[in-house]
Amino acid sequence: MLANNKKIPVTDWIKRYGLLHPEKSALIDLSTNSTLSFNSLDKRVDTLSNYLVSNGVNKGDRIAFLCFNSSVIIEIIFACWRIGAICLPINYRLTASEVLYIVNDSEPKIVFVDREFNGLWNEVLKDFDENQLKTISFNSLTKQSDYEDIVQSYSSFNNLNETFLDDQCLLMYSSGTTGKPKGVIITHKMVHFGSVGALLLGVSHYDRVALANMPMFHIGCLALCFPILFAGATLVIMRSFDPEKTLKAIDTPSLGITTMFGVPAAFNAMKNTPIVDSIDFSKLETVITGAEAVPISLVKWWINKGVILQEAWGMTETTASGCLLPKENIPFKVGSAGKSMIFNEIRIVKTDGTIAETDELGEIQIRGATVTPGYWNNKNANETSFDGEWFKTGDIGKIDDQQFIYIKDRIKDMYISGGENVYPAEVEDELNKMSEIIEVAIIGVSDEKWGEVGCAFIKIKEGSVLNVERIGGFLEGKLAKFKWPVYMIEVAELPRGGTGKVLKFELKNNILAHKFNLK
Repeated sequence: MLANNKKIPVTDWIKRYGLLHPEKSALIDLSTNSTLSFNSLDKRVDTLSNYLVSNGVNKGDRIAFLCFNSSVIIEIIFACWRIGAICLPINYRLTASEVLYIVNDSEPKIVFVDREFNGLWNEVLKDFDENQLKTISFNSLTKQSDYEDIVQSYSSFNNLNETFLDDQCLLMYSSGTTGKPKGVIITHKMVHFGSVGALLLGVSHYDRVALANMPMFHIGCLALCFPILFAGATLVIMRSFDPEKTLKAIDTPSLGITTMFGVPAAFNAMKNTPIVDSIDFSKLETVITGAEAVPISLVKWWINKGVILQEAWGMTETTASGCLLPKENIPFKVGSAGKSMIFNEIRIVKTDGTIAETDELGEIQIRGATVTPGYWNNKNANETSFDGEWFKTGDIGKIDDQQFIYIKDRIKDMYISGGENVYPAEVEDELNKMSEIIEVAIIGVSDEKWGEVGCAFIKIKEGSVLNVERIGGFLEGKLAKFKWPVYMIEVAELPRGGTGKVLKFELKNNILAHKFNLK
């Protein structure tokens, strides 16, 4: 029996499965048309670990990657973990100045760069002296690269650094929608209990095959990858999300995809793909969606296709582990994000600091094994983001009498019109039912009479005509009039971040910069 003060060591999943199930497929990379068994993956992680240590990487050092989805990412992450280093995913959709901020804040020792982003990375390097920041180039589309030479030429690594559950394993930067991005500290304990929780809920299992097609620089996709590999299952990696390629992968018998995660925008894009009616979805067992408001109409559309979208809620600070709606509660509880996952506890706190009653709105706060201990180099954020051991998420929600959790919106997205709180996600959900609308995002804009009113940014279906009068007619009897958008702006696309979330701050900035006329 462990003493209370005894540190618990981390289990190396890849090494264990390399011994237990050496020939089982661990990774299938669709871009390179290659498959790695757990034994082969273990050997590649070993040689990469040796390279890192040979180049002066110590426990706690940061190792970054900047690349499209690739099996290389999994190798880098587990090599870091094998030697006690911290892996730093970098969002390739950022500008050079944004990447530079992250690099300066995190100080990585080595950065692995997909050649697709050499231009972006070279802009970043202009701020560093020559050889100040070691870069390893690779080509995620082929097996010929400096990276591959390293993996093939270095010998195995046999001197494992002792790593414990409380040690940091990842440093992931938030999207920075309200200012500079914050570096979220993620520990082995968070990843471990998030993976165990997913296993207990049936998300992962030894015989599953999961599709990773959301960006692997984001916790949403990694929170699928980790439980799958934790269970000794198979991960299919797609270079980047493409609705038609995703549907074809699902329809490929030899892949046998059973599990996937996608943001609502991805399922909306697949829904509007011409080949969707010809796809066989019968092998899909677990399909999770989240990261932003999930339109009920979208869930119901996919149910008619035999695909049950399980809404989940989480964030980088919770390792994407918060709550999940079980399949047996669909369609009865559609609109809910489910109940708190087994290693977390959730409460709703009102603006006056008291605990909300049943069905009463307030801020969602969470504590538990998958919650971050804090932010990297950010004392102010650490002081303002916690109430004791409770993490203040900034999301608005409620809990019903059966303990189901409902996510209403972000506190920062809510606006007040004539003294009434308006939650854009509620209005967006109704408008998504309109046949003329492909997607919609609503923000609050200043108004002399009401303080703030809604402005709807809408991508309209080709050949359709839409205006605020038509919108008002549709919402009549469905929502109170103060919730109706007063303005409508047609857009070709909504601005989205790396996870597919709509960047509402960009819409607000465009309004403030008078790029749109409000009439």
